Amino acid sequence: MFTRLGQHFLVCPWVAERMRDAAKITSEDTVLEIGPGRGALTRVLAHTGARVIAIEKDEALARELHATLTRKTIQNVSVLTGDIRDFLTREKKTDFALLFGNQPYKVVANIPYYLSSRLIRLLLTISPKPSTLALTLQKEVAERMVAVVPRMNLLALSVQIYGIPHIIASVPASCFNPRPKIDSMIVIIEHINNNFFIENKISEEIFFAFVRHAFSTKRKFITHALRSYASLHNNEAQQLLTQFSIPQNARPETLTLSQWTLLIRALNSRS
Repeated sequence: MFTRLGQHFLVCPWVAERMRDAAKITSEDTVLEIGPGRGALTRVLAHTGARVIAIEKDEALARELHATLTRKTIQNVSVLTGDIRDFLTREKKTDFALLFGNQPYKVVANIPYYLSSRLIRLLLTISPKPSTLALTLQKEVAERMVAVVPRMNLLALSVQIYGIPHIIASVPASCFNPRPKIDSMIVIIEHINNNFFIENKISEEIFFAFVRHAFSTKRKFITHALRSYASLHNNEAQQLLTQFSIPQNARPETLTLSQWTLLIRALNSRS
């Protein structure tokens, strides 16, 4: 059942310890753990003295973890039952905000592979935002997240606009049970904030609408994306690129964040 749900339980203590250390967890922190399972990471986090809020979707696992923590007299962990996506997007969103209020918090989690990209996006855009994310991710996702020009991708841009991602360590498949078919990596995203959008006076909705369109465009040339997204004539799109010293054959993966900003500002001024 757990493999079907994408759950692979952590069995190597060193992984939990590296995640704790990467996120610099201390007794002063509040930590959100997503999908604690049987508590291998939970116990490591709890031993720092931090306040830990663990959200587990599986009711049986949540009861088991609560019983284990009670038996070990660990009192700084709250185990909540529910789907983290509900807490971040739907009926429990108010409850989620109340858990943290205006207090800073960090996320340390071994999240299901199938949720990775969607969950990272939600955590980076939720209010209040975590200051730090420390996650185990499948190797391919981790490597895509830290990509740079000229190999940028939608995931990398969506993460790096909010924070700074780093790969901390490789994690072999043998560190999980059931054993997945692929290796994983510990990734940390630090200094998470909304400063880019505030300083550039660009809305998140407008920014991501154009970026997603550009990366999904079949031919994937920026000129083509500009024409189809903003209804520009070919010469108008070319003039815009020339104005910002962007090559006419530029593709989304070759653009820097500052170039994206210039293009979106120009499109906004035309609307």
